Amino acid sequence: MPGLDRTGFAERLKVAMKSSGKSTKTLAEEIGTSESGVKKWRSGAADPGFGLLAHAAAVMGVSLDWLADGKGEMLSAFPPIHVNPSKAAIDPKRLALVIAAVEALFEELGGKAPPSERSELAAQLYEEVWDMDTDDEVRGGLAVAIGRERKRLRGW
Repeated sequence: MPGLDRTGFAERLKVAMKSSGKSTKTLAEEIGTSESGVKKWRSGAADPGFGLLAHAAAVMGVSLDWLADGKGEMLSAFPPIHVNPSKAAIDPKRLALVIAAVEALFEELGGKAPPSERSELAAQLYEEVWDMDTDDEVRGGLAVAIGRERKRLRGW
């Protein structure tokens, strides 16, 4: 990922993995990449693309900003996301879209939602869009779902 300080990232990744109880093998399996790839990240020899980085942050329950560049708080507003394991490997790009939509919704509504509610909503929305074929379908599906959730959360 351009601009990523590999040494700092490697150290933050180790801290996040320890904090979340994830082994190299488990993290690799949960984000759909190779164990050797995660080992390279941990050593500072390589870095993930944005999608894998976002997915790793989500499953470990850490802030994407903190994991990427050390800015902000370590812990995410979202606890670790657990998606139905019967689904095919999680699409990191799609997960990043879902997380961004949920974050934008809660910010619009004043940002006052418990992390568990954010995580549950993100997992629910991912379940709704996981099998859509194109990014345009995903964005459209998310727009409809976010509109529905906006009304529900505002008590309409």
